[in-house]
Amino acid sequence: MTKENRENINALAAKFAATNDQYILTKLYYAVQPYIQREAKRQSAKSMIPKEDYESIFGEEVWNAALQYNGKSHFMQRLHTRTHSKAIDINRYHLFTEKRSLWKVNSLDSVTSEDGTPAMDRIPAPVSVEQEVITKLSIDEFQQKNPKEGVIIKLLACGFSNLEIAKALGKAGYGSKERKDFFHSRRKFKEHFDARA
Repeated sequence: MTKENRENINALAAKFAATNDQYILTKLYYAVQPYIQREAKRQSAKSMIPKEDYESIFGEEVWNAALQYNGKSHFMQRLHTRTHSKAIDINRYHLFTEKRSLWKVNSLDSVTSEDGTPAMDRIPAPVSVEQEVITKLSIDEFQQKNPKEGVIIKLLACGFSNLEIAKALGKAGYGSKERKDFFHSRRKFKEHFDARA
C-alpha cells in the first residue's frame, strides 16, 4: 500500500468518525476492500473456513474501527488489529460451536493452499493419548502444589491468549508484570514437568 493510499484511507476514516456519513463509509470500505479480501483468503487457507465468513466480519470491522478513529494512528493498523482479533473469534466459533473439523469441510486430497500443499499434509501429527494423559495429570498435579501458577498453565494449555488469561485473573491488561508472572509460571511448570520425567 502506498503512502498516498494510506493517507487517503486515514482521511476517509477521520471524516467518517466526525460526520458518520454513510457515503464516506462506503468509499472507505472500497478503499480497504483489497486488504479485506486478501486477509480473508489468507485466513481461509489456514483454517479451511469459507472466506466469505471472514469477509463479512472484516467488512463490519471497517465500520467499528472507523467509528472511534481519532487520526492519531494509521487506520490500517487499527483495522489489522481488529481483523486479527475477529479471525480468532471466527476460528473459535467454528472449532468449538460447530465442532467443525478439517476433514468435514474439504477432501483431504484437495489442494487448499497457494503453494499446492494438499490438506492431508496440513493436519498436525496426532499426539498419543498416553502423552496427553501424562501432560494433563502433570498440569493438575502442578496446579495443586502451585494454585496461582497452575491456573495460568492450565489456561495456556487450553489455548487462551496471554491477554485473555490476564483479564480472567482480574488484571487490566497484559503488561510487563503479567509477562514476568507468566514467564515465572512457565519456568516453574517446566521444572516440575522435567522432575517428573
